[in-house]
Amino acid sequence: MTSPTHLRWPPERFYWSVLEAPGFKQAGPLPIGLRPALDEDVPGEPEDMHAVCYPMGDGRLAVCAIAKADLAGIDADALSLTPARVPPFLDGAVSPDPFNLLVGDMEPAPIRRARLRRHAVRAAIALLCGSLVTAGLLRRTAHWDSIAASAAQAGDMVVTAVDPAGTAQGLALELARLRRATETVSRARPTFDAALALADLLKAWPVGVPSKPQSVTVSGAGATISVAVEGDAAPFLKALAPPPGWTLEEPRLSAVENITRLTLQLRPSQGVRP
Repeated sequence: MTSPTHLRWPPERFYWSVLEAPGFKQAGPLPIGLRPALDEDVPGEPEDMHAVCYPMGDGRLAVCAIAKADLAGIDADALSLTPARVPPFLDGAVSPDPFNLLVGDMEPAPIRRARLRRHAVRAAIALLCGSLVTAGLLRRTAHWDSIAASAAQAGDMVVTAVDPAGTAQGLALELARLRRATETVSRARPTFDAALALADLLKAWPVGVPSKPQSVTVSGAGATISVAVEGDAAPFLKALAPPPGWTLEEPRLSAVENITRLTLQLRPSQGVRP
């Protein structure tokens, strides 16, 4: 049915053709490259005709054309113009609905205005988003510029504190001094504390085994213990556990009657400083 905005004309008012166009699958205005093939089936000059096409799915295009002069009298409010039906040789192959003649150069003004309005809205949204992103980047740039300026100012203050003149020679001398101080600290070894080492030895002393200490000598190189026990010295040696960080060397024994005198040497373990 025909309405004031959607027109349907009988197929006799149009020119019809079927063109060979393998690979072409887009409906709408007939491409300029296919116009010469249509000229054989349509009278008049090509520039005076308006044609649309629809792929039939087998490498062919169904074409519907009309003289532009016939479209001049269409009401300005018309939104579409399609055939009421297709000619018999296309019946069953395509429907008349895809053949809307009011497309391309003949697009109705309301549709064109709506399309341009949509494009304008999309462009405005894109512009707004770009502006927001730009503003955010500018703020971030300003933030990092502020941080860089603060860092530069702090660096200038350090340089001035080291050398008020801010000369390269003064800075080099101060850097060399700091390097020497760092190397000195890294090479420095902790002072040996004999009291702590003696305390560790006394904690490890086997108080459960009778013994008579003769002497205990502690130094940075190790510790020497002289002790006398009655009878067999094995229980004392078994009960004596070297403190952490110490290694007990082979003991020296000397026996006089029933008294066994032990000389024990403890050394710092490898990599451990007492």
